[in-house]
Amino acid sequence: MPTKTLFTKICTACTLSLFLSTQVVGQQSYADFQNEKDITKKTEIGYYLWNEYLRNDLDSLKIMAVELILSAAEEKSTFARAVGNNSLGSYLIRSGDVPGGIKHLEEAEKYFEHKEDYTLLSETYNELGNGHYLAGEYSEAIKSYLASLRYGSLSPDLTAAFNGKLGLGRSYCAIGDTAVGIFTVEKYKDEAVKHMKFESAADAYAYLGMIEMDRQNMDLSREYYKKSIVFSGKSNSKAHLSHSYNNKAILHFNLGETDSSLMYFEKSLRLRERINHKKGIIESYYNIGFYYMETGDAHNAYINFNKSAELAKKYEFKGDELDALHELLGICEEQNYIEEFKRIEKRQKKLNDYLEEKKTADDEIITYAQKVISEVKMQEEKAEPEEASSNLFLWIIGAFTMILLVVAFRKRRR
Repeated sequence: MPTKTLFTKICTACTLSLFLSTQVVGQQSYADFQNEKDITKKTEIGYYLWNEYLRNDLDSLKIMAVELILSAAEEKSTFARAVGNNSLGSYLIRSGDVPGGIKHLEEAEKYFEHKEDYTLLSETYNELGNGHYLAGEYSEAIKSYLASLRYGSLSPDLTAAFNGKLGLGRSYCAIGDTAVGIFTVEKYKDEAVKHMKFESAADAYAYLGMIEMDRQNMDLSREYYKKSIVFSGKSNSKAHLSHSYNNKAILHFNLGETDSSLMYFEKSLRLRERINHKKGIIESYYNIGFYYMETGDAHNAYINFNKSAELAKKYEFKGDELDALHELLGICEEQNYIEEFKRIEKRQKKLNDYLEEKKTADDEIITYAQKVISEVKMQEEKAEPEEASSNLFLWIIGAFTMILLVVAFRKRRR
């Protein structure tokens, strides 16, 4: 029977990726965002892009968030700043700076609560839950997800009333309350089906499948993964269906059904190639490489990891390339491929240096955006007492004028 290495290294990442995503609610491009001059419309496009980039492109999410924050400062738009904070917070919790991300999300939450925008408030609390979950702060995550559900129930968007349940169920499972956790995910799944949110239903079934696989309930796990594929198909999202095939492959692998496992890994790859999902193709070759490595076929493992690395280099997915190179180095060392080991090690060092420089540049960009936010807030706080003083002066003038009018009116009557 194969080990659980493949499951722990691939399936957990895949399920977490689904768990942290939200559904796309609009068809907008970054060019639309950049070219829009009206700050309110620009912010609305940014909100649509936030939904899209959460799923597929964190670098673009970061760029969009920073640009929106700078535009908000220039146009003095508190709405744009709140959506920018929300987007930057989402980026930061996914890129490793969870405390920083939570800080920005809390700033956005204050604005949406003040404006009683319950849809965005519900989504922001959902993101706060995701941040606390990633930090291992499961009690805080539960509080945030419950707040998301509470505000979602006040939102005109019916789906906001249950969006937080998947994260809530996952958090209950994390603290050991598996019964409540599974029940909560089941409720989320039922609501998703009821509202024809098929991707959400597929995500819930995939998570339930993972839980049951971990509990060694393989028959039930198989049933859940089957249903995940069915609902992915109903969603008309080929990318989502390919992800479900990948989960099914992992299930078969853990059942010792290696032929079926390889078949589903390859089905996932072919589907991703058909829709030209570049990152998905890179991940599929990596997963197949892992499959061959776990089944003792170093030659085919090397071929697939190498394809993953080459495509990642071509399309500039540096992190994915680094992952594939790491596995290739292990195979080269094991098989005594000395020259190839040296070549890969050299490329790995170059990539690590690049990513370190990029991280520094990213930190500088984000620090600048944060500085702009702080300066704008300081100006607003300084303006508040002056405005209050000005209002008081106007009130006094108004009251004095009223007194004069009343006195004049009485004199006239006499």
